[in-house]
Amino acid sequence: MSSLLCVGDSHSRLIGLKPPGAIFRYGRVCPTIVEGFDPSHIFSLRGATAAGFRPKADPECSYSRVSRCIERLNPDMICFGFGQVDAELSVYYQALRDGSRIEDAIRTRKRAIRRYLRHCQEIAGDRRILIKGLNTIALRNTGSLRTMIRNNLAPALGIAERDLADWLDQSGVTLALHGRINGEIAKALRQAAERMGLAYFDLRAATGIRRRSGLSRREFCGRSRDVHLRNLSKIENAVLLRSVGCGQGGCLQSEGRPG
Repeated sequence: MSSLLCVGDSHSRLIGLKPPGAIFRYGRVCPTIVEGFDPSHIFSLRGATAAGFRPKADPECSYSRVSRCIERLNPDMICFGFGQVDAELSVYYQALRDGSRIEDAIRTRKRAIRRYLRHCQEIAGDRRILIKGLNTIALRNTGSLRTMIRNNLAPALGIAERDLADWLDQSGVTLALHGRINGEIAKALRQAAERMGLAYFDLRAATGIRRRSGLSRREFCGRSRDVHLRNLSKIENAVLLRSVGCGQGGCLQSEGRPG
């Protein structure tokens, strides 16, 4: 039976079923159970998983750490999860840092996707690759969204929270815009993976709201400021089915449209 390694941010915890006593930790190899694969592991990185994912001299950069993990486990298949930080937060970060428009930052993030996927191919060598697309947004209102952005970007950019709050107002950052950014980057990721012949799956058909791009149905949202999807067993089962399909040689796609 083939072995599987899943690489991603904290959202990668949704993949598979956790063995009794298993504890998820950043930067550690954690066991999981994915039907059709044995063994299966998760290696989760804190923060961005795609931005800066390239060979560097730094032994502690994400690329170097993932490379060592692959060498140690020698999996037959690697599932690369595109991080949420690499989507919406990356757009705001770049727009703030460069003084650019949000729309320009979105285009820049889209253009960087193929480079990220090429580095995934490079680090995987001759192993099979599976690309996990973005989850839909779990936040439920603009106030919680702006709090999350201030908490993350004010210290990262060294700016005052009041100044950042003013920028969010001036730039019209709302939950609807956040969802649109999520949807646009998710679509660009799927299209890039397909053009490169890489197997792809996401959960958007199961968790998303049809007429509200990038946002999650209420039953999948947790507390008001929780950025992670909930009802894990249902989500995990969806991933399991897709993983089994890919494990048997199928190329996985997002099915249908959100309900």
